[in-house]
Amino acid sequence: MSAVQQKLVTFVEEGMTVIDRQGKKIGKVSLAFPGTNTTLSGDQAAIGTGVDEARLSEEARLSLPLAMLPEVRQRLLQSGFIRIDTGLLTRDRYALPDQIETVTSDSVYLGVDKDETLKF
Repeated sequence: MSAVQQKLVTFVEEGMTVIDRQGKKIGKVSLAFPGTNTTLSGDQAAIGTGVDEARLSEEARLSLPLAMLPEVRQRLLQSGFIRIDTGLLTRDRYALPDQIETVTSDSVYLGVDKDETLKF
């Protein structure tokens, strides 16, 4: 992931429209978390350790479902993510910084299709 992609998350705001590579609206941003900017070793990433969740904001910790695999949870907390509210009857989706193509004043454009984002 490039430093530019990592920084794009810092420009994302709650309520922005999220659009996939095909130009289809996925939903609205409900949380943007820039990540901890820590580098995990291969072993830490593989076993889901390395980011001290107790030191993170309560909002960041609670934004990730407990059913999420520890390895996935750690990757999101380390690299950052945007949580996408896709509606009342559907599960939220999560996009990583390297999936963000560009950010405008009111929209986030992803470089991937909706199905390539995480769903929990």
